[in-house]
Amino acid sequence: PLITRCETELLRLSEEEVDILVSKDRPDPDDLRKHWANFADAEVWQLARKRPPWYAGGFGHPDYQADLAHWARTPSFTIAEATCLSVGVDPKHFTSRCLKGLSGGDREKFGPPLIFLLERHEQLQRVFGQDRERPVKAKYFADWAVKVEFEIHPDFLDLLQRYHGDGANSAAEAGEAAQPAKREIDKIAQLLTAMAIDDYGYDPDARRNKVHGELADLAAGMGLDIHPDTIRKYLRIGSEFLPEDWKQSRDKSLNE
Repeated sequence: PLITRCETELLRLSEEEVDILVSKDRPDPDDLRKHWANFADAEVWQLARKRPPWYAGGFGHPDYQADLAHWARTPSFTIAEATCLSVGVDPKHFTSRCLKGLSGGDREKFGPPLIFLLERHEQLQRVFGQDRERPVKAKYFADWAVKVEFEIHPDFLDLLQRYHGDGANSAAEAGEAAQPAKREIDKIAQLLTAMAIDDYGYDPDARRNKVHGELADLAAGMGLDIHPDTIRKYLRIGSEFLPEDWKQSRDKSLNE
């Protein structure tokens, strides 16, 4: 929504006004740059005041997003790691030492996202013990989260239950019987990725993509509730199967 509001505001400007806005060397008789700065500051400030949703993987910043599939395969976590992963944040950004130092800081100087993370860390410490290095078993963490309806990133909880739930051992014992389901998921992920590339201009190599939100909106319009992070996960899975020359092959096919 913030990006949409910024785009709407910018589209109201003429090309001449945009040139003035981005060039500090040009005269600005109408204070366009001041107007834009005030607008941007106000919008960002309103966003910063909001308590971040529990499912905001990486707090909405791609550089902070955790590889949930990788971490979910880990048999246990430190309390700091469990804190970060519960909201989709890569634990490398907030270590146990870092969180301990921040806990003793002046919280009036912290933004709501950081306070939210610290409060969650303190909650998990009370549940699993004050020792910051004490490991928390993945299965125990998942079972507890379900039991008390703890708000946790849905993809992370799904992966924890898949790898460490009661059915995990029986699936492993089934051996080859579990493989066809994975192959089917991989094939569906590949199909989703191909359609996203062809119909929505999805680029797996791009640092940022809007297609996750667009597909989620498409599903919502049909009464289907699919979070963008779930779409991102399966697009990432499907993209792993693309050959290195997939762009050249696609261009050649289109030309033919």
